[in-house]
Amino acid sequence: MLQIPCIRDRVVQGALKLILEAIFEADFCRTHTGSRPERSPHQALAEVRRSVLRRMSTVVDVDLSKYFDTLRHSILLDKNCETCPGPRGHASHQADHQGCRKDRGAARRSVQPVAANIYLNEIDWMFDAIRRKTAQGPYEAVNYHRFADDIVITVSGHSTKAGWAQRALQRLEEQLIPLGVALNRGEDQDRGYADGRSLRFLGFDLRRVHKREKDGYYVHMTPKKKARKAIKAKIREIIVMAVH
Repeated sequence: MLQIPCIRDRVVQGALKLILEAIFEADFCRTHTGSRPERSPHQALAEVRRSVLRRMSTVVDVDLSKYFDTLRHSILLDKNCETCPGPRGHASHQADHQGCRKDRGAARRSVQPVAANIYLNEIDWMFDAIRRKTAQGPYEAVNYHRFADDIVITVSGHSTKAGWAQRALQRLEEQLIPLGVALNRGEDQDRGYADGRSLRFLGFDLRRVHKREKDGYYVHMTPKKKARKAIKAKIREIIVMAVH
């Protein structure tokens, strides 16, 4: 059944979004940039590019299965009340259940991105702790990047770090199971990035390419084939309309 909120509900949800963003923004980890003020997909791509250029050549590309539809309201409300005790926590409880009988899923467009970030915030901080713990001076051995439900874990390709990618994936899955979130199997397998394969993230294919004139590498980024076709079709449509 399609539920379309009335004007009053939209006003309440918009106000709730502003309140939750102001409260939780200070608690969010830097490793995720999705649906946050002054953050963008380009920043997330730049962070992944930086990791790859710093010799993190093993990549775990994670796709969460139906993430926004599986958010459990009881868990989300507990996280809200931990940070928002008192009347504000009670208000978020009422607004989240207003006109909705389901026990899971973030159906409200205005609140959905904030709720999704709150839901995984502890996991974001856990991997940030792993990053700091495994770093050797300025060089990181494990890095974690998240934009909404797209996650990329990069791991050093050094022989001493063999098996770290699988352990990182296992640790992630262990933390997701209590939240009722599953992984899309087949999308999350770790693979070598240095062997010429591409990494897909936020609509782009990233490939590490050897520089022609000097030593070193650079990351070549191109839009996915599907996106390129869509843009070409749109341009073709505009040209046809202009001609006629």
